[in-house]
Amino acid sequence: MFFRGRIADAGYITVDCGQGHTAPFIYDARKHDLLLQSACLAFLDGYEREATASFAASLERLWEFYIRVVAASRSLDPSAFESTWKQLSRQSERQLGAFLMIYLFDTGNAYDHRKSMIEFRNKVIHQGYIPIQQEAYEYGRYVFEHSRALMKVLEKNHKPALDVEIARELEEIQKEVPGGQPAATFKATLALLPTGTNVAVEITDFDTFMKAMEQRLHTMKHGCSRS
Repeated sequence: MFFRGRIADAGYITVDCGQGHTAPFIYDARKHDLLLQSACLAFLDGYEREATASFAASLERLWEFYIRVVAASRSLDPSAFESTWKQLSRQSERQLGAFLMIYLFDTGNAYDHRKSMIEFRNKVIHQGYIPIQQEAYEYGRYVFEHSRALMKVLEKNHKPALDVEIARELEEIQKEVPGGQPAATFKATLALLPTGTNVAVEITDFDTFMKAMEQRLHTMKHGCSRS
């Protein structure tokens, strides 16, 4: 059975079946992952500027997620963290600065954020620049690669805190479900399924990821069949 639903900022999806029943589902994915997927779909539909904006938002939420996991690994008081983050939450430059310093303290290495990409992002977001297809695509590649790299750092250095932060996120999403209705949790991970095998392979490069997103977009629009 194939059911359609739309995910909201709260993190859950409301699905309506053909019998008139409605059920909430929690999509177990990080906000930066959702924004990355949204950016890819926008790009595939021909909206390069909108895709770039979502790629940029994905990167910013990735910085926040990294900071939150490191904070959890230091057992910082949650209320103190939220109070401090509130002072940064509306200014991307402050968020970048906080991330750069925390990454340095955490790993001992300076983070290479490629100044040209920051300048490109600012040109699109603040100056109304409309990027050409290749510019948007390469910015998406930059965000995808940085996402994979930072998640590897968290997996290696802060796995217990990473699990704690993910659990906290899921609890917060459940609180947003109307009426406190219990919601099932699911994942939808993109993976390669090479011809002639039923063993899925992790996607590690942006070009393949985009091809998988193209297939997902086709399914969203036309169902499970593909010509």
